[in-house]
Amino acid sequence: MQDLLLVTSDTVSYVPIMWLDPSEQAAGSTVITDKSPSALTVSNTGVVVSNEGPMANMKSMYFAGTSWRYLTWSNTMGNLLTGNFTVEFWWKPEGNGVYDIFTQWRQTTGQGGIIISAPVPNTSISYEPFNTSTALLTTPGVVLNEWHHIAYTRTGTTWLCFIDGKIITRTTYAGQKAAIPVNYYIGGYLTSAGVVGTAGRNPLVGKLANFKVYRGAQRVSNFNPYQR
Repeated sequence: MQDLLLVTSDTVSYVPIMWLDPSEQAAGSTVITDKSPSALTVSNTGVVVSNEGPMANMKSMYFAGTSWRYLTWSNTMGNLLTGNFTVEFWWKPEGNGVYDIFTQWRQTTGQGGIIISAPVPNTSISYEPFNTSTALLTTPGVVLNEWHHIAYTRTGTTWLCFIDGKIITRTTYAGQKAAIPVNYYIGGYLTSAGVVGTAGRNPLVGKLANFKVYRGAQRVSNFNPYQR
């Protein structure tokens, strides 16, 4: 497979605009901060630090799945509903269900947004329509109780999904959407009533590590996920 090349109008950003990595915190801590230059305030509902991670000296964020546990921060991070971006993270699913990893979404006509999900055995991304059953890209390869590196990139009209550093699926979609007045979440999305959690979805259960968001197409070809 030929690697996708950057278009001339694209600028790769090697500096994340959101970076969650609690490796300096003690196990059981609820202190999870944005390590990117954005330094956004992250609100934590029930998520704790785990000593387990996908590689040496990397800890993770543990979502127990017994209730809605999530992280959230301001939409001032920027609008990912237009232009190029990359979202990447390590994920170890520890239960079967419909789990939402990263969202900026409200289940309301005219809003919608973006949802990245990673239930077993597929990961998927939904974009723009407010119907959560509509996925733009669905990718197999997520195995229960195993660590996987998952990355999504939009570059122009091309959308790519990487699992463990390899391009697995791609699609073409030209849609753009104006910013919506909804915060970003890890572990859920907002219902039409403005609360996290809804019928047909499950509280996130598993461990998430080294979560990063880039404003630009950071991943456009196969890479080694074990290089931080």
